[in-house]
Amino acid sequence: MKFLVVSFLAFIFLINSSFAQWTKQTSPVKADLYDVAFANLKFGYAVGATGTVLKTTNGGNTWVKVTAPDSADIISVAVVDTSLVIVTTNAAFGSANIYESANQGKSWHKTLTDLRPFYATAPSANNLYSASSKIYNSKNFGKDWQSQKPLNSTSTYTQINFSDNNNGIVAGNISGILTYSADFVRTVNGKDWYSGDAFSFPNANGFSSFSAVTADSVYMFTNFYNRFTPGDSSQLILLTGFHLQKVSQLWVFYSKILINSIQDVINDCKFFSGGVAYAVSKAGIIYNSSNNYAFKKEYNGEVALHAIYMLDKKNGFAVGDGGLILKRQAANNVVEQSSKNKNVVKIINAEQ
Repeated sequence: MKFLVVSFLAFIFLINSSFAQWTKQTSPVKADLYDVAFANLKFGYAVGATGTVLKTTNGGNTWVKVTAPDSADIISVAVVDTSLVIVTTNAAFGSANIYESANQGKSWHKTLTDLRPFYATAPSANNLYSASSKIYNSKNFGKDWQSQKPLNSTSTYTQINFSDNNNGIVAGNISGILTYSADFVRTVNGKDWYSGDAFSFPNANGFSSFSAVTADSVYMFTNFYNRFTPGDSSQLILLTGFHLQKVSQLWVFYSKILINSIQDVINDCKFFSGGVAYAVSKAGIIYNSSNNYAFKKEYNGEVALHAIYMLDKKNGFAVGDGGLILKRQAANNVVEQSSKNKNVVKIINAEQ
């Protein structure tokens, strides 16, 4: 009976671990990776330091290095389709740039230059947005960009995200006398942008990362700053009930603290409706919530993770320092594991 119980527990462990497993992928570089994005289940890119651009055409099983647009750090990538990709750079040489490749990274064309780091996103194939010292929009697949709004020169904006083709937020930190505090600008029509009301936040924490699930549900990680230096703990808040005040032209909103303190700095996150969510951290941890945004550690690494891209609620990728690429795949076919005595347990069609 004891043998049967142990075997059954091992069986259950294998099933559970097969559905929540992050595995390291073979990376062709040691450069730090800052962003990752996919066009579909098979085709994607990861980008990073000193012009690094990696491409996969088989769902992340193998990655190859493609031509670098220049030697600056590439800090964001937007994959329009299997041919067209947009990358943006840091302002390492006095200017930041947006590059477009229409041939899977074989050659690059510079389409926009600004003085501050660029971050880009693609709500749809023919509707792209980027943020630097201004917010820009492209309606022709990133070939030309139109300025929509100048951004606060004392703020540092590090993320742009759309919940649909019209509702978007650009977020970052605004500099104060002794600290940084979260700041954002928001649009509901894809063209008119207005700032958020600083007093609608629950406190003066700095910005870390956010995910817009719907036009009126924005989950944001903030950081407890120590003067101008990010602290070692974060807070999760929900922003909702946005209302544009006519006089001040500011977005006022309701804010609710969901998690008072996480002893880590969150670099990126992805939230879904229904309580499923993921977050990656400076400590190299991937946090997961299966319901009600109660987070648990799903992967505990040794180097910082900078970005996460979820293909759906169960499958996705995360990237970090030293060329680290992690893949999460919901296994449903065959799982094998060898013990010290070479016995092998096999589970066939685990979901059936």
